[in-house]
Amino acid sequence: MQENLSMNRKGDGADIIRNNLAYMLFFLAVFVAMLFFVSSRMDNVAFWEDFYAKEIARVIDFSKQGDEVKIDVTMAVQLARKNKVEFDKIFIFDNEEGSVAVSLSRGTGKSFRYFNNVSIENEGTELSEENVEVRQLIFNIK
Repeated sequence: MQENLSMNRKGDGADIIRNNLAYMLFFLAVFVAMLFFVSSRMDNVAFWEDFYAKEIARVIDFSKQGDEVKIDVTMAVQLARKNKVEFDKIFIFDNEEGSVAVSLSRGTGKSFRYFNNVSIENEGTELSEENVEVRQLIFNIK
């Protein structure tokens, strides 16, 4: 009976190598796919659109009428410039909806609502007076 068992185990070495090779190829394919995904998300535009939309809405919620708001948006302007988005399309305020939309890449954008019943006027970006490389979003709360 033992003779039959040892005779049936002839191909085990080749099977182990074949299985290990299959696992290694699968791992390599998954690794390459992950590397491609991460490299395509290097700028992280979606994160920054969401971040700026939420932060601007939060600032508006805590503001009162008559306030002038200045927010450092240097990172957003740099990403938008890199992705060839016009300056007047980066930050869009909708007073009827009570929302702010941020678009840092063509065809993308994130909109977020603010709950403070105010109107946004004179929105625009300009260079900071202290540092010429810093961009600020400036708007008035009415």
